[in-house]
Amino acid sequence: MSSKENKKLAQQRRAEERARAAQRAKMKRIGIGVAVVAVIAALIVLPGKFGGATDEDTETAEETAGEAETDAVDETESTDTDSADEAAEPTLDTTEGREVKDGDTVNIDYTGYKDGEAFDGGSTNGAGADLEIGSGTYIDGFESGLIGKKVGDTVDLDLTFPENYGAEDLAGADVTFTVTINGIYDK
Repeated sequence: MSSKENKKLAQQRRAEERARAAQRAKMKRIGIGVAVVAVIAALIVLPGKFGGATDEDTETAEETAGEAETDAVDETESTDTDSADEAAEPTLDTTEGREVKDGDTVNIDYTGYKDGEAFDGGSTNGAGADLEIGSGTYIDGFESGLIGKKVGDTVDLDLTFPENYGAEDLAGADVTFTVTINGIYDK
């Protein structure tokens, strides 16, 4: 198996693990909502076991159970939508050939080289990194150099670190980043 195939498999495994983690989080939220409804229902059905309840207490408990059930359903529905308030993880699309556009969030692997040698801190070490194109997070030319490239592409970006860069050995240095585009997150 070639190095490129190994990288592709590793990228797919990471994307699958992120999807499984998101699914586990979703199931946990649903489980908590169901547990709350079950406890409230038990209090309604078995009022004598808990010191007896008046008709007024039962009506209040029924209203609360209905609200909790509605909240559990609402939470389930909200995990399936792309709400700005929702913290659900977006899905990484690893379909080869999809083109990177300004504003996309991509997952990349990269290694930076100065004078032909990989430099410290200039690599994802195969762990992948998420980057919003156009955010200005990376040095000038890095993000714009990925626009128009496609998922699965590996590109070399010849760039120059700014003169005032924090690491003295890289300040003003000409470097090359070899970048692999692993996927683009669906919005």
